[in-house]
Amino acid sequence: MGIVQLLGYIVKICERQREINKLKRQEIRKQNELDGKPENTGIETEYLEKGEEVMNYWIEEGRELGILEEARRMLMEALTTKFNNVSNAIENIIQEIKDRNVLSNLHREAILSNNLNEFKLRLEACR
Repeated sequence: MGIVQLLGYIVKICERQREINKLKRQEIRKQNELDGKPENTGIETEYLEKGEEVMNYWIEEGRELGILEEARRMLMEALTTKFNNVSNAIENIIQEIKDRNVLSNLHREAILSNNLNEFKLRLEACR
């Protein structure tokens, strides 16, 4: 299982947990109404809201990581398709890049480069 697929599963789990929390909040509100309590009382509601904030953060982080991983994979695929053999040094540099716009630009450069040395120069210019 690849990291992109794993992150996809994590995002789905977090989204499902968000739905469950929404249902729990609705149940708490109904019970509070039956008990004559104000709508926004109880540690349960506060806990669910904080938990949802954390899950939203994780979902966004997972999406970003998945996008970066996919951009790296596409760049490496373009390089190996065009130039056959790509050194581990180039792959390591690509794995260190944390900006998807840089990866996108490098993907374009991989397509436009006439040879691997030309791409290396463009890669070094991005560092």
